[in-house]
Amino acid sequence: MNYKAFENLELIPQLLEKISILEIKLQHLEENLIIPLDLTNRKNVKTFLNISESTLNNMMKDGRLKRGVHYTKTIKSNRTKIVFIESAIKELKK
Repeated sequence: MNYKAFENLELIPQLLEKISILEIKLQHLEENLIIPLDLTNRKNVKTFLNISESTLNNMMKDGRLKRGVHYTKTIKSNRTKIVFIESAIKELKK
């Protein structure tokens, strides 16, 4: 019987420990170095969802993005301001 195939099994605990350490380091990097997008504005929503301006407009028109759920719209001095709701945008991507 070929027992050489089992020689590397003893390395598994060491590999698992190294993977665990790397996961902790990655989480630390994500928390401290990666600046999260502000998902309340149009530009960052497009980046986050990886869509174009026309797709964003279509999503708002056809109801995939709902007013009051995914964004709010205010009109002030003939100017329209759209503010996206971050939590709803994140849920949309899931």
